Amino acid sequence: MTFLKPFLPLYANIAAPTDDSSESAVAAAVAASGEKPPPRIMLLFPDEGTAAYVSNNWEGLPARTACMSLPRAQLIEGAEALILVAPGATEVAAVQRLLAQVNERAPTTSILLINPKLVDMQSTGYGLVGRDLRNMVSDTFTVPFALKSYPDGALFRTYPDGWSVWRQDVAAEGGYELTYSSNRRPSGEDVDEYLTPPSVPGEEGAGANPLDGLASFIKGFQAL
Repeated sequence: MTFLKPFLPLYANIAAPTDDSSESAVAAAVAASGEKPPPRIMLLFPDEGTAAYVSNNWEGLPARTACMSLPRAQLIEGAEALILVAPGATEVAAVQRLLAQVNERAPTTSILLINPKLVDMQSTGYGLVGRDLRNMVSDTFTVPFALKSYPDGALFRTYPDGWSVWRQDVAAEGGYELTYSSNRRPSGEDVDEYLTPPSVPGEEGAGANPLDGLASFIKGFQAL
């Protein structure tokens, strides 16, 4: 929410630009017909309480922004941009419904997901559902910005640049060492590997834990 408030008007000017003359024309049409103008932007939250709070308390919302709850949202004709804030595993059906509606009725409408967490191992598990959701997001969306922190470092990207992994290293300049850089997003297991400090000669195999492999798998899956 701290990120969204200042970001929203900047994004609105790009995704759903307007000017005084167009807004005046809309106002005149509304006055003549008595109907409420369609929203330019649909701002969708996981719950109605947050949507109502933003609608009633945030100053400077872009013109014709509709704040709504994601689970019951339907695409409104005329909307130029959909912003889905922190959709989780419980909102998967709603996200898929909106994607289908945009694809069928308004393919030029832009859709932005902010901090999506559609894959949750407690809800979707490690199986086919989780993989399908992950593939749906990766095949449908472009990641413009990502910053995912870990105890030992971070995964980072700003579009159109590629992905990078930075490992904490007190000896490195700035406290982080670049261990991966590519246009391909690293898998969870790759991230875990790039964040692992290089082994020290003579310590290989010392103190090996039989559960390390399982811990690595879980950490890697959570990084997807």
